[in-house]
Amino acid sequence: MTSERSKGWYNQAFNEHVLPFFGNLKVEEVSKDIVQAWVADLRWHGNNHRKGRELSSGTVRQCIAKFRIFWRYLIEERSVAILDPCARISVDYTPVRKKKVFNDLARKKLLIAAGRKYGWLWETLFLLYFESLCRRGELAGLKWRYVDFKNKRFYVVNTLIVDYQRNVIEKPFPKTENSEDWVPLSDDMCQRLLKLKAIQESSDPAFCSNSYVFREGYRGGTWDKYIFPEFISARFRYACKMAGLKNYTLHGTRKTGFSRLVNKGVDPMVVASIGRWKNPKVPSQHYYQVDELTKSNVMKQKLFS
Repeated sequence: MTSERSKGWYNQAFNEHVLPFFGNLKVEEVSKDIVQAWVADLRWHGNNHRKGRELSSGTVRQCIAKFRIFWRYLIEERSVAILDPCARISVDYTPVRKKKVFNDLARKKLLIAAGRKYGWLWETLFLLYFESLCRRGELAGLKWRYVDFKNKRFYVVNTLIVDYQRNVIEKPFPKTENSEDWVPLSDDMCQRLLKLKAIQESSDPAFCSNSYVFREGYRGGTWDKYIFPEFISARFRYACKMAGLKNYTLHGTRKTGFSRLVNKGVDPMVVASIGRWKNPKVPSQHYYQVDELTKSNVMKQKLFS
């Protein structure tokens, strides 16, 4: 039997997500065709967070699963024997655009465009994404106390995420257990971060070791607490647009780091450990892309010889 707490949640969710579409239809009148029409409407008009973009097929299937729960609850309450109208509802898969790996030229173009449009801070942030293989929230949530300049490294431990209500939440742990680890810094990046720290120390009265590394300052000594994670993605996309780059994403920097190391002869298992993937097989299956130089060298050495 359904608990009283669950009944209250089912009723609330049913009123919010189902009734606005089905109107005054009785349970007995809901057919498979009507549910299919609801799914189509939900797919194209249900995305309140990103206007103009349809919901993914996975999200729609979750909605169908919730509707099936509501259906079973109503049937249980009314003791009506009716065939499930949610059975075999078709949902088209969301077309996936293949995300590209940055070559050296594309990487250089992006960093130049970001520096010219947004300034030195954003060029440094995007460069660190390329060099560290970190996820978006891991660098957005990086604090000064986790940066070790003596040993030229930083520690990935907390991350910033955005929930479904667009609230920023700081989690005291990264995405996976493997993600909590030290990440080395290049000499150039150490100099950049030292410069950034000196700027924040001299101009931010509230600066402390618990301050976020990447945040923007304004006239009058006011500083943001952090940079909104989705704002990082938006600026990255616009910098790509300014540089004339299409189908590149912020997460592509992680893919780029993996592919660059593998193309240089590093064992994929070692690279997976560097990138702190939970399953080392995932980057090889979904991330790796062979660059043109590697293809050419392999064909010359193995095929043409």
